[in-house]
Amino acid sequence: MSDELELLGYDLGMTDVQPGETIPLILSWHALSDVAGVYTIAATLEHVGDTRRSTILEEPVGLTYRPGEWAASDVVLDWHDLSIPPDMPSGRYELLLQLQEGDETLGQVSLGSIDVSGRPHRFDTPEIQHPLEARIGDGVLLLGYDLSDEEVMAGDTLHLVLYWQALQEMDVSYTVFTHLLDANERIWGQMDSVPVRGEAPTTSWIPQEVLVDEYDLLVDPEAPPGNYMIKIGMYNSSTGGRLPALVDGRQEEQDRILLSTFTVAP
Repeated sequence: MSDELELLGYDLGMTDVQPGETIPLILSWHALSDVAGVYTIAATLEHVGDTRRSTILEEPVGLTYRPGEWAASDVVLDWHDLSIPPDMPSGRYELLLQLQEGDETLGQVSLGSIDVSGRPHRFDTPEIQHPLEARIGDGVLLLGYDLSDEEVMAGDTLHLVLYWQALQEMDVSYTVFTHLLDANERIWGQMDSVPVRGEAPTTSWIPQEVLVDEYDLLVDPEAPPGNYMIKIGMYNSSTGGRLPALVDGRQEEQDRILLSTFTVAP
């Protein structure tokens, strides 16, 4: 791709992606001589069939081992992450890699096709059975919820619908937790899930879009009769850390938002 660098090969972690996902890319470089240049790469997705293009990466070559340290005949593995924009339209794209030195493009090569499978986005707010306004982290607004029943039997299933609004793009995929708790905070039912049954990770959310997120919560068959609470929130599954949960500007205890109470009948 230049007088000093040859691209021997590459490895793409995936070729079927959703908007908001990240593709790991490994490049294998061969130094044709001692490397003196300062190089960058640009990765571009070009829609097959028209002129739509989106540059998804601009980074130096060799993030951990810079080319200035490469000697003739060195073979170097170079790791990068390709972030697919959350608003990327569905379709097949050709992934193009350019090697640049300053403002000059020295060479370009195709790394094959990427298939992007998006989902519909809505921006209107539907009718909500129990409206409220609670903020989770910097990027999420809880608009309210629907609840199928206020009285159930042990072993029954509660149908819960959460209504979210995205406030900004997010680079972490957060998991929603839903807890059914007694007065002593013991959990008698729960469901943790990436939003919309795994189909709408928070990395794919577009600012101001509204998401309808459904959960079927099984009440433990051993749950004794009495009053229970439904509390929800979000956490980072990689660290276990919960996002701050605020209602009326006050942070909730254990970063869990109390939605409602319900009764388990005898």
